[in-house]
Amino acid sequence: MIEVSIIVPIFNSEKYLKRCIESIINQSFKDIEIILVNDGSTDNSGKICDYYVEKDKRIKVFHIENQGVSMARNIGLNYATGEWITFVDADDWIELNALEWAINIVNQYDIDLLCWNYVLNYGKKQVKNKSINPDFIIRDQKELKWLLLDIMYPEYDFIMNGVSIGNIRSCCTKLFRRKIIYDNKIRFMKELIIAEDAHFCMEYMKLARKVLLVNKYLYHYRFLNDSADRRYRPNVNDINTKVMEVFYNYVIENSYNNNYLNCYMGLGYDCICKSLLYYFVNKSNNKKFLQLVKELKSVLKSDYYKKAFKPKIFKGFSLKEKIIIYLAKKEHATILFMVGYAKKIIDDLKKGEKRYTNG
Repeated sequence: MIEVSIIVPIFNSEKYLKRCIESIINQSFKDIEIILVNDGSTDNSGKICDYYVEKDKRIKVFHIENQGVSMARNIGLNYATGEWITFVDADDWIELNALEWAINIVNQYDIDLLCWNYVLNYGKKQVKNKSINPDFIIRDQKELKWLLLDIMYPEYDFIMNGVSIGNIRSCCTKLFRRKIIYDNKIRFMKELIIAEDAHFCMEYMKLARKVLLVNKYLYHYRFLNDSADRRYRPNVNDINTKVMEVFYNYVIENSYNNNYLNCYMGLGYDCICKSLLYYFVNKSNNKKFLQLVKELKSVLKSDYYKKAFKPKIFKGFSLKEKIIIYLAKKEHATILFMVGYAKKIIDDLKKGEKRYTNG
């Protein structure tokens, strides 16, 4: 059996794809297979894939009609044969010793999931993601519940336990056991446009026995203004509603436990912020102020936001979060819009494009 399968979903990534693939084929650890899934690219990405197939026998390529990142990853999963599986996005890259380090760790510890950290790259600048702190965290048995809660609201573990868990929602900084994925038919949910990897990680972690998080920076996340998780999205409100609907099932599964209700409120906060950022106060939105306020009011009245903000605010939320949650709960659309717009102006003045935490 191959030791590690690396799945790379690709869509119109010709500018960055070579660096991504080179970082994988030149790994110090050689017992790998590389699965490239060209998701209906209209640029030269397909030709680049075909070039590397001829160059390296460990590479498989699948050219499909455009169906989105979830389906591309699922096709990769259908053909993966490695004992372990990881994912790399086509515009990112990994350190050349990443897989060697990861395999040494999983061979040393009896774990089902290994998580590491990433560096954010934009232009020539590099910024380390928020640390995993402490640097070495093992979660098993009852402690695994904190990771499930963290996927809904990543700050919750820090609030309750003083622990920082890095980018727990991403599937790209992790090593998964193939057996768990296949035995339980875990796949990416194609109905989710964003947070599809968070849902995948949630389903996987529900079945894991032991998870290890290490503050090792092995993945390079390339910041792109037009990336799927930050460009102008006129349908972001529908997208967020679907995310809220899917994750509310975990609240139900856990009998409306206060921890899950609290984290669902945090998820609602995230979704409202994304709606403001990627639609309501986005510079590409040409709609008039009164129309936007009316739309925002309608969003705040939707069923899943009402469920998210119905409980009393629990401990742990920052003052900023409490203000946003309060305004959303009371449906103060005008004030909420102005708060979002003011924040946008401040961020623009700072000239520091910061990555909004992705779902």
